[in-house]
Formats: sequence, structure tokens, C-alpha cells
Amino acid sequence: MQTQHTDTLELIEKHPMTVELRKQQAAEILSTRKAAAQEIAKLERKKANALPDLVQAHKLAVAAYDEHKKKLADLEAEVGKAHVKKVNTADQFAKAISRQQAILLQTADPRIDEALEFFRSEHERIRHTKPIEQTRQDGRRNPYRDEQNLIIYTNLGARDKALTYVRAALRGLELAKLQPTFDQQEIEKLKAGIPSLEVFEEIKHTRKDRGFIPPRFGDETEFLLRRRI
Repeated sequence: MQTQHTDTLELIEKHPMTVELRKQQAAEILSTRKAAAQEIAKLERKKANALPDLVQAHKLAVAAYDEHKKKLADLEAEVGKAHVKKVNTADQFAKAISRQQAILLQTADPRIDEALEFFRSEHERIRHTKPIEQTRQDGRRNPYRDEQNLIIYTNLGARDKALTYVRAALRGLELAKLQPTFDQQEIEKLKAGIPSLEVFEEIKHTRKDRGFIPPRFGDETEFLLRRRI
């Protein structure tokens, strides 16, 4: 059985049609290989023409980059040197100025310190002075809306104005120590210019029976009415 099968395959292989088909397949493969080889040769020629210029362009680009990188490194070094010089120079001037300021502070007129002590005491006195407020009814109570119009008299604004003035005077006196000359009259003017606490302002407000909401006194946020009127 096996021998018959083998004989059949040999007959097919030796058949003229099979032989002719094999020849055609071999010819097609050879043609394809020749075409591939020709294409490779064509590409190699194109590569030989194109690459040298590209290689040269790449070399020039690398050279330009290296030169630019070196210049950049040199510039960075110059920037670092300039920064160090700037910082050192500024520090030298700051120290020199500080030494001269120390002379001015050490030799300042003692009356400035006396004035500073005066204004510090005034600041504490005013800061610990409780704002005064007086309240009276403005008209009759509205029973339909459960509310009452009120007029509040307070010196809160005067107190805050005095505190602001005294704080500015303290800053000015500290700076006065750094001035070469001193004018006692300026200090007397500062003392005389302290705002009075006896200045009251009138503020209208409406009280709700469900609770009292403190009115806003402009920017005077220190003032808090903590009791129900």
C-alpha cells in the first residue's frame, strides 16, 4: 500500500505539467529576487549621493552646538561672578551705612527718647481706655415690626484716631534719631496734636426684639457692643 502511494507521487512529480509548473515558479522567484537586488542597488546609489551632505550638515550642527554650549557656559560663569560682586558690594554698603546709623543712634538727642517714652505711655493709656457709648430711643417703638430706632453716641472713632496718630508719632520719632539735627518744637507740636477722646459721633440703629445686631462703625472694628440694649 505504501509502495503504491510512493509510486503515485513520483509519477505526479515527473509529469510534464508538474515540471512546467515548477519551472514557472522558479522563474517567478528568480524575477522577484532580481527586482529586489536591482532595487537595493538603486537605493544604495541614492544613499551614496544623499548621505555625505547630511553627514556634513550634522557635523556642522554639532560644531555650532558645541560652540554655543561653551559660550553659554562662559556666560553663566560671568553671571555668577556678577551676582557675587553685586551681593558683596551691597553687603559692604549695608554694613557701612549701619555703622553710620549706629553713630546717629548713639548720639541722638536724649529728648527724643523722652518723647518716645511719653508717646508709649499715651498709647497704653488710650489703648486701655474703654470706648464710651450712650444710647437713647429715637421715637416710639414699632409694635408691628418688633423694632425700635436708637441713637448711639460713641467716642470710638476719636479713640481709634488718637491711637493711629500716636503710632505714627512713635514711628516718626524712631526715624528722627537717624536725622543729624533735632527740633524740639516738632515734638511739642506732636504732643499738642494728639486727637481728643472727647469727640462723640452719632450713629443711628434699629434694634430688633429677636436680638441686637451691633452696627458697623465704618472701619472701627475694635468696637463691639456685647450687651443687649
